[in-house]
Amino acid sequence: MVQIAVVGLPQASAGAFEEELKALGHELVQLNQAGRGSGEFPPVVLVGGVSAERIGRAILRRSPETAIVLLVPDAEVEGVRRGLAWGATAFIDSATSERNVAATVAMLCDGGVVILPKSISSVMSRSSGANSISGAQIEFLHLLDSNLTVAEMALHTYRSKRSMQRDLSRLYRTLGVDGRRGALAVAHDLLLFED
Repeated sequence: MVQIAVVGLPQASAGAFEEELKALGHELVQLNQAGRGSGEFPPVVLVGGVSAERIGRAILRRSPETAIVLLVPDAEVEGVRRGLAWGATAFIDSATSERNVAATVAMLCDGGVVILPKSISSVMSRSSGANSISGAQIEFLHLLDSNLTVAEMALHTYRSKRSMQRDLSRLYRTLGVDGRRGALAVAHDLLLFED
């Protein structure tokens, strides 16, 4: 039996998770449960709500081996990226049923492979508009990745510098980013450079 804590969820949801986790042979515990030392955390903590990032970071500072599973709304792509950066272990769409969330968390506890109901890359591609990237825009991403200046990219693609800047701005809008660094991050997240 693995102990799991649930933080930042409404009481009704926490109760539903408790029932599902018990059915799978696990135990739901409180982080501040009597008898637990201040430095002791269960192996898995399921975190949701508006303070999820703050709570998850605080737990990992005190217990780096704890697996943090974030419940995120479908459209919160930036939250997924930030969570990956600070060390969250898994992400689950908050609209997923309690039973499926509990089963996913249980697989994580048991050391199994976690298959999320919606993959992070598909969430990012729907939100970023990456499905509508043209072949020319993929070429622009490769040029951005090669660290060429805008003027050098314009020469390489037989465009004027101004035309190249306009095309790059269009690409950034398509990806939902502000510039070169964001575009490359999305491209790598979506495996656009993979053959």
